[in-house]
Amino acid sequence: MERRRLSAAAIREAREEAGIELAPDDLKMIGVMHRKNVDSEWIDFFFTASSWQREIVNKEPHKCEELFWHNANKLPVNMVPFVRKAIEMPRDGMWFASFGWPGNDFA
Repeated sequence: MERRRLSAAAIREAREEAGIELAPDDLKMIGVMHRKNVDSEWIDFFFTASSWQREIVNKEPHKCEELFWHNANKLPVNMVPFVRKAIEMPRDGMWFASFGWPGNDFA
């Protein structure tokens, strides 16, 4: 999938889920994850943003208890596990990861 479409999807999801506005030039793709849960598979693309507009707001409380900023080196214990892994990937020098597959040491 081309970068422009991936950036557009990230911008849309940030607006829909967190209430923030992003610009394509402020985004940098930092990783890809092939993820499996009980009955489906996903390919997730992860970005960092150098700037944004507005404060974050939890616009999907039925999916997420709360949103707030954390130091990437001091993440809370009660995070969604694959999101934690995605945040740790760049720090660990990883571009790609699998999650939820038998034999993963972090599934």
